[in-house]
Amino acid sequence: MTRGEWARLLEPWAAAVLQQVESEGYEPDEIEVGTGPFSGLGFPGATEAELAAAEARLGCRLPPSYREFLACTNGLRQADPCMAALGGHFWGADGIEWLRLRDAEVIDIWNESPVEIPDEEYFVYGEDQDCMSLRPEYLRNALEISYEGDAGWYLLIPDVVGADGEWEAWFFASWHPGAARYRSFAEMMLARHRRFQAGGASGF
Repeated sequence: MTRGEWARLLEPWAAAVLQQVESEGYEPDEIEVGTGPFSGLGFPGATEAELAAAEARLGCRLPPSYREFLACTNGLRQADPCMAALGGHFWGADGIEWLRLRDAEVIDIWNESPVEIPDEEYFVYGEDQDCMSLRPEYLRNALEISYEGDAGWYLLIPDVVGADGEWEAWFFASWHPGAARYRSFAEMMLARHRRFQAGGASGF
């Protein structure tokens, strides 16, 4: 997805998120919004210099759809004043970091009893996916792109890279049986948007 496509997705989505939260009875001053784009839930897009600095710090080039997301909005807030939805707020370019540097304990717990998952089970996406068919060793190289979630994270997985340069994306949580996995960050966000529209999820 290009930054223009991200903008066209996020603008009505953010407005609907705020409407949803307000309908739950929260007062405007309780809802976490700022002065940026996307109804105050977004931020000015990251500059090329900011993106390059993040990539230099991490030692890799960010996958295309996520890089364009940051160029569209350099971070993204969840509006719910009680609990950030699922994986929490999205970091800006200067906040993303390797999971092992922030939550090594989670990685250790999941790797205590590793199970080998064959490719024919692992590389299944969509409704037929078994969320327990994950490879916890991939957490060692996972990039944490969200914070303050309900013991959950949105992660990018550089161990699985498509021909288009996209990294696999996970929604991963301590209370979730495994991980919801997607071929890319864009695919994950589009699936999240569909769930929101269907009334099965809140926020981003």
